[in-house]
Amino acid sequence: MRLSGFVLLLATIGTAEAAMIAISDSSAFIHANGGLVTQFTQSSPTYFTTLDGANLGTFGWSYTNGTGASLTNVRVSGFLDADIDRDLNTFFNEYGLFLSLGLPSDAPAGAIAATSWQIDEPGFVFGTILADLAADSLRNENFVSSATPDDASLALGFLIGSLAPGRTVTLTLRISPTNIGGLQQFDPDSDSGFYLNGFATLSPLGETPSPSDVPEPSTFGLVACAVSALLFSTRKRLVGK
Repeated sequence: MRLSGFVLLLATIGTAEAAMIAISDSSAFIHANGGLVTQFTQSSPTYFTTLDGANLGTFGWSYTNGTGASLTNVRVSGFLDADIDRDLNTFFNEYGLFLSLGLPSDAPAGAIAATSWQIDEPGFVFGTILADLAADSLRNENFVSSATPDDASLALGFLIGSLAPGRTVTLTLRISPTNIGGLQQFDPDSDSGFYLNGFATLSPLGETPSPSDVPEPSTFGLVACAVSALLFSTRKRLVGK
């Protein structure tokens, strides 16, 4: 009995230290021919996710060129506003780090790596990240470093090139507890963080992304993201952000 109780205590201690990641917002921006084509949110029909209860896993969007003409200078950008242990130590004590622009190890053959990035406050106080995403002008700068922690948000941009009529581009972003390159967000009070990286893929004319490129949707992940966004939005309004 004593031994089993000790083992149970160790298991409880191990699980209690896991930090909680809450997602308040995520979105994607599609630019082509020198302008913004569309913006996707978590409620967009092409949104997909495998995020688990801890908000670890993948999420993203697909866009099919239905204009009837080729699109040029196509760029896809992804945005994530998430917080670590915000109910324990607030959402404005975190900071970001740039690691690298390269493909995560699980990217499929032919995947496109990120070419631009930005770490910034998500616009409630001083950040310009959403305006920069809408203007297709990510700055490759970190505005929420360890010297100036705040409410951190992350963005990655991908240069696609031309997109023929009927072709589909898919943006897949991954939130990982282990280093996968890309960007890192860290909470010093929890001594915990996560990594964000991803890739873009193109499907041939008349085809849709294969299952290996686009994870199966997770109903639990969708519900968790929606509830998290609602609670976080209410919390920020209450504190005047």
